[in-house]
Amino acid sequence: FNQNVSGPLDPNNPDLGTLTTTGTIRGQVTVPRRGDADLDGVVDGRDIQPFMNVLLDPGAYGWQQRFVVDMNDDDAFDLADVTQFVACLVVGGCPD
Repeated sequence: FNQNVSGPLDPNNPDLGTLTTTGTIRGQVTVPRRGDADLDGVVDGRDIQPFMNVLLDPGAYGWQQRFVVDMNDDDAFDLADVTQFVACLVVGGCPD
């Protein structure tokens, strides 16, 4: 995103002029796969316990763990996520 900041050179003496900085901040992050609760890159039986841990106490985990457990991307951690997770494990085709 663009980061543009402008302000007085000296807040106590605004007549001295203004300093403006302009720039672009860029970042990159790897988004984990839905259902991959242990964040190892594979959705399998080893994800069940971490999935349940996050489901029961999402506030104790970082964004990546909450993202992969919120299977339907509705910002809620509930039975709908469990249903999709089970289908993901059994049938495959986990949502992106």
